[in-house]
Amino acid sequence: MSENEAAALLSVNGTSSDDVWMVGADDGSGALVLHGNGLDWARQDVGARADLWWVQALPGGSVYLAGSAGTVIERRGGEWLRMQTPPLAEATVFGVWSPAEGDVYAVGSAQGSGGFLWHYDGSSWRELPLPPGLPLGERANPPSLFKVWGASASDVWVVGDRGVVLRGNALAGFRSIDSGSQQERLFTVHGAAGRVAMVGGSANGWALEAQGEQLLTISPPGAAPLQGVCVSERGDVWAVGVAGNVYARDAGAAEWRDVFTHHPVQSLHAVWIDPGGGIWAVGGNVLTPELDRGVALHYAAR
Repeated sequence: MSENEAAALLSVNGTSSDDVWMVGADDGSGALVLHGNGLDWARQDVGARADLWWVQALPGGSVYLAGSAGTVIERRGGEWLRMQTPPLAEATVFGVWSPAEGDVYAVGSAQGSGGFLWHYDGSSWRELPLPPGLPLGERANPPSLFKVWGASASDVWVVGDRGVVLRGNALAGFRSIDSGSQQERLFTVHGAAGRVAMVGGSANGWALEAQGEQLLTISPPGAAPLQGVCVSERGDVWAVGVAGNVYARDAGAAEWRDVFTHHPVQSLHAVWIDPGGGIWAVGGNVLTPELDRGVALHYAAR
């Protein structure tokens, strides 16, 4: 376990147990970006004043960061470069995902215009059209979009406010899939081993699993709202959320089990499972504007 009083940690990802990236809020000296092996950590200067909401690391060494002020940053060849994203006023990029270098998706919300879905084709970013008929958010704008993940370059999933679930790709377009609610939020989507899971909720936790084009409810009984989910390469599902709750649903099991951290935290915002089965979770005061008191937890592989 580690803590950072000045900035919440909002996302964790990596390529192995000794190549782990954590990102978080701006602590007054720039965006918080940490790289390490679980024991030794080095802060990275990415040259941005922003709260970073998501990170994805690719096996070849590329890393993508996303956050406030329309920020998408790419690490290529050991250098950090802020990408030229579409000019939306006060846009926050909550999620970023890439199947390979030169093919990147980003989602978020902009003040005055609502949710957006962007794609980078290797030369420039462009805003992708959203499917018609989505439930409207504030001021009759598209609802905020929070995370994006893909099973492949052609099978990309997006989740967001008002139960929005989108599936498709930049070439063929995206279609809407019925989540069963237009009131709840879905914060995160992830998958592996043929499973796709998504979590969210408002008063209570909400979890869904895709079965083809249908979404089945698999919420942990009595759970508070869930903010992060990750599926391991063997099909285990881990979910984290408000009050530091951690739940695990082993591959082939029908029931969730509680994993007690015994560490007080407002909410765990993200979870990642490394290829060796180690569990990494990050959070802090992420439900209030302060975005401070960051926490990182690590569970060794069983």
